[in-house]
Amino acid sequence: MAEPKTKYDRQLRIWGEQGQAVLEKASMCLLNCGPTGSETLKNLVLGGVGSITVIDGSKVELGDLGNNFLVDESSIGQSKAKCVCASLQELNDAVKAKFIEEYPETLIETNPSFFSQFTLVIATQLVEDSMIKLDRICREANVMLIFARSYGLTGFVRISLKVCRYRLLEEEFNSPIQPELQKYLTDEDYRYIRYLVFKFIQDRPGSPLWMNTTFPIFPLLFGGWGFVAMGFYILLQSVDRFAANYNSFPGQFDGGMDEDISRLKTTAVSLLSDLGCNGSTLTEDLINEMCRFGAAELHAVAAFIGGIAAQEVIKFSVMMA
Repeated sequence: MAEPKTKYDRQLRIWGEQGQAVLEKASMCLLNCGPTGSETLKNLVLGGVGSITVIDGSKVELGDLGNNFLVDESSIGQSKAKCVCASLQELNDAVKAKFIEEYPETLIETNPSFFSQFTLVIATQLVEDSMIKLDRICREANVMLIFARSYGLTGFVRISLKVCRYRLLEEEFNSPIQPELQKYLTDEDYRYIRYLVFKFIQDRPGSPLWMNTTFPIFPLLFGGWGFVAMGFYILLQSVDRFAANYNSFPGQFDGGMDEDISRLKTTAVSLLSDLGCNGSTLTEDLINEMCRFGAAELHAVAAFIGGIAAQEVIKFSVMMA
């Protein structure tokens, strides 16, 4: 085994021995170890985090081989949490790793105190309802929480810290600052002036727009980047409402695409109305793209989102120590 100063030489030059010591004492929990979760945790394991606990109740399927490099053909039918945990341990044997074969949603509902044992929780691919509940649980336990999600060619990273001036996730979802939201949807000049949604977390702690990073990965020019990012901000909430109503995400299964597009459009309009933006709509192109994504977790996007999530984990872990 390499000496820590040799193994972590490059990162020690960035955050020093004190920062590395903080990471090595950290206990982190990952919820869902699909591509986004695996990419996030891979970066942290290589960085020398103290211990990890992987929570996932699913089994490895054939489709997982195409987007998750921590599983292989021999893993099919086995616990995904177990396989990913074993692969991560091989990357850095100094990290203590364990897994729990359980669906995160079940733990959130039945055992909320479980999360209080960790320094930080990384929740990936959760829908709105579970995010809101976990946000409340971690705030009460004073545990740092980072959400990460990839969805087709878009995704987000969202940070929740009790000690900062961040609003509760439930408040952000249900009561954004309406004039600002309406300007994004109706004022073309305003879209270009404030075109990067992900700048809100740096410019205005407590912003209603997830206080996160919302990434349109590809350059769709539907009225400017700001409109695309804002459109995805609305649609990422809309698809969760869609799934709650129809037990699947739009475009997830072959056939019925036209019906899914119509349903998603209705859902998005309803959400905008609930947010106080009556009469606002999203472009047909944007809605069609969201349905075309079919809730897919693409490896390239997951690697991008996972890399940013891991960076934020390290940054806040070292800063908050």
